[in-house]
Amino acid sequence: MDAQPGHVWGCGDKTSREVQLDIKKWQIKEAERQRTVKLTAADWMDHPDRFLLELGGRQNYNN
Repeated sequence: MDAQPGHVWGCGDKTSREVQLDIKKWQIKEAERQRTVKLTAADWMDHPDRFLLELGGRQNYNN
């Protein structure tokens, strides 16, 4: 049996594939949810990203 370039073969039944697709959908949804995190001013004062921005020279976050 010759495999052609660009083809991907896998083992499993239809149920396994459906579970795999459900997990992938959840991962995409979770990544989108985590992309927008709302922080209070108090949370931002202790947030690690704030310290990284300050190390990079950004002191003003309103612009």
